[in-house]
Amino acid sequence: MKIKKILLAIFCVLMTIMSWAQAPYNTGNYYKNADGKKGSELKSALCAIIRPHKTLGYSNLKDYYPKTDIREGNYLWDIYGNIQNYTVSSAGSGKMGAGWNKEHSVPQSWFDGASPMYSDIMHLFPVDSWWNTIRGNLPYGETDKPDQATMGGFCKRGPCKESIGYSGTIFEPNDEFKGDLARVYFYMVTCYEDEIKVKSWSGGMFQPGAYPAFKQWAENMLMRWAREDHVSPKEIARNNAIYGDDVQGNRNPFVDYPGLEEYIWGDMTDVAFSYDNYQEPTATTVAMPLISPPTGLYTSEQEVTITCRTKDADIYYTTDGTDPTVVSDLYIGPFTITETTTVKALAISNGEASPIAVSVISISESGQPVEGDGIYTHVTSADQLETGRNYLIVNIDAGKAYSGFNGNGGSAGNVNIVNDQIDLGDLTNNATPLYLESSGSNWLIRETLESGTDMYLALTESKNGLSHQSNPSDQGTTWKIYFDNGVTYINNVDRSSYFLQYNKTSPMWRCYTGKQQNPSLFKENASKSEDTGIRTIQSVDSADGSRLDYTKPMYNLNGQRVGAGYKGIVIQNGKRIVVR
Repeated sequence: MKIKKILLAIFCVLMTIMSWAQAPYNTGNYYKNADGKKGSELKSALCAIIRPHKTLGYSNLKDYYPKTDIREGNYLWDIYGNIQNYTVSSAGSGKMGAGWNKEHSVPQSWFDGASPMYSDIMHLFPVDSWWNTIRGNLPYGETDKPDQATMGGFCKRGPCKESIGYSGTIFEPNDEFKGDLARVYFYMVTCYEDEIKVKSWSGGMFQPGAYPAFKQWAENMLMRWAREDHVSPKEIARNNAIYGDDVQGNRNPFVDYPGLEEYIWGDMTDVAFSYDNYQEPTATTVAMPLISPPTGLYTSEQEVTITCRTKDADIYYTTDGTDPTVVSDLYIGPFTITETTTVKALAISNGEASPIAVSVISISESGQPVEGDGIYTHVTSADQLETGRNYLIVNIDAGKAYSGFNGNGGSAGNVNIVNDQIDLGDLTNNATPLYLESSGSNWLIRETLESGTDMYLALTESKNGLSHQSNPSDQGTTWKIYFDNGVTYINNVDRSSYFLQYNKTSPMWRCYTGKQQNPSLFKENASKSEDTGIRTIQSVDSADGSRLDYTKPMYNLNGQRVGAGYKGIVIQNGKRIVVR
């Protein structure tokens, strides 16, 4: 009997060891509760795992750096410098080389210096004190016109490249540490999901809400940095040290599972995470091409150049909006465009393809879209809301607009935003105008179907699906619309915890409790026809008139989309047409 008990005990120990060894870096069941999750749900599950940790004292962090940030020779890693040999006792300030101090890679001003973010060692690095000061609270980015640089240009400060999508001064870390910092940022918005949700982090790289948490330009850049700079032995060693009971006691899952960010923000949001049988994304080694000029509004013809950082890669491009392939035009040098054009480019090297780059180059001699029917301008405050006007509901970062009710939510159509305006006369835009009616201090949101029937957006289900109601007094049809720190909120009055938002993971518009992306409103400009009469009218005698293309959108003078049976004046492709 004793032998059986002993054998059973040994078996249990062996099974425990085997179970513990299944996950990476001997993390065992640490990530088990995230198993099977996807997208934003995976992010929330990881938050519940890594958020419980010891809160370290900020002033005592120097006592932990010998365990977390020591390189060969017993010197500190300095991710901003390349010539310093600082020891732990070399703390200081002043000119470059005078000493090191603690750098919040996510500037503390972005989260109001609140605890525990303030002393989370995962994002606090020892760096040259001078470069800590030079960086300040600037967002990370890339610059090709630096006004400050370390020796050999290891790190730089200057205006952000246009291709990044951010306008302002940035701090560019060295390529060696860009992936490290990207994975730290993924950790921060995951670990402190609840803090971001409750109190918006106001930094230049974040946007309100638990998911996706990043502004689109920042998300794009950080994802690229992580793809191009893979997890290093330095990161693994630091992560293991921080996990120790004598340090902080939690881990960075984006170091443990290389490419995990793809499951949350990238190309694998529809793939379930497996903690013990992890499917690592295939690394993209061919860099995405860079198209110049970037998406924007220009007042004259433009010379287009396309480059790629991957040496000897062949670049293929299109100018008709279709995705390029190896049978598309081969780029051999700059070319000129004279009208609004969507340029897409693809790089191929050794049979491997890059992500597709896109630049929508809009050309207008005046530098502004024309005023009048079909032109919608971004609304930024409550005093710009008017009853009886048409609006578009848009997620600016994703370039997606509400484009019609699909049974349990709103479809998401692509829109091109130029100088804070959307032109529905440009048929590349796919958005459905919605009519706002005041209801006391709140609003009704009316949609006119192609049949001509008026319906009201409502939230009446037990979950979060949108519905249509024909009676404006029905349950769930009333909405509160307000603005806070530049963010638009469309809040259902009857179910006050739900907001109309854009779901990036499953592209559509539905109602959520704050876990998705907030909308923006665009209001139709005053029509020129109100002042000067209708400018361009073509007469069509019947509904099958040759001047109308019924496979494409058309709108009445209120900006409402109408169908083939509509009689009267319609707008299509920028022209006013009488349908009799």
